[in-house]
Amino acid sequence: MVKSYYIAGIKLAIIITVGLLLINYFIDQKRISKLNEQFLEYSWSMEDSKLFLLFRDFAGGDPKTSCSLLKERLTQVASDNAKFLENIQFYENVNVFGKEYYSIRKTFALRNLELFFYYADYKKNCDEDAHHILYFYPEASECPDCKVQASILNNIRDNCSNIINFALPSNSDINIVNLIKSKYNISVNPSLVVDGSYVFSGLTSKDKILSKIRCKEIGVFG
Repeated sequence: MVKSYYIAGIKLAIIITVGLLLINYFIDQKRISKLNEQFLEYSWSMEDSKLFLLFRDFAGGDPKTSCSLLKERLTQVASDNAKFLENIQFYENVNVFGKEYYSIRKTFALRNLELFFYYADYKKNCDEDAHHILYFYPEASECPDCKVQASILNNIRDNCSNIINFALPSNSDINIVNLIKSKYNISVNPSLVVDGSYVFSGLTSKDKILSKIRCKEIGVFG
């Protein structure tokens, strides 16, 4: 009799465990599907910006007008980029991982770099007061300082209209990411590269970052 209860208890435990695994699987699939939809919208925004750049080069016209339109497009895509990154980090926090997730994550990193190069070109040709920050952090790994650093960078982004952040996974197997890491000798998490000229290793304060670049506060002109 005791043995029967013991066997029944084991069977019940197995059923509950399998049921929980199936529930988690379907929840993860739903989250991945949602992430795919968001990534598709983000990709459309990026493609639209790329076509704008091609049209600008094709049509020519007044450089000031072209730069103004380019800034508007890049600012919008950068905003979409930041939102999508927040979504990715949310899914990482709830442990949604898998082949499809990592494929989205890798493609996003490449898109992010593409946006960075566009913005660097904008700074060079249109607005020397535009600034960019490359932020290196370990993907899907514990890094308490990185969470604090991300919060500092988000605060700068939200208060400075001329500064855009670009987050890159420091443990990526993407060749171009590793090439940039090598160029700036990135070996610590977190690390920052400001305007391609200033490298900060480890957690860096807002004041230290803004000691190197000028912040145009949102809503303040001049």
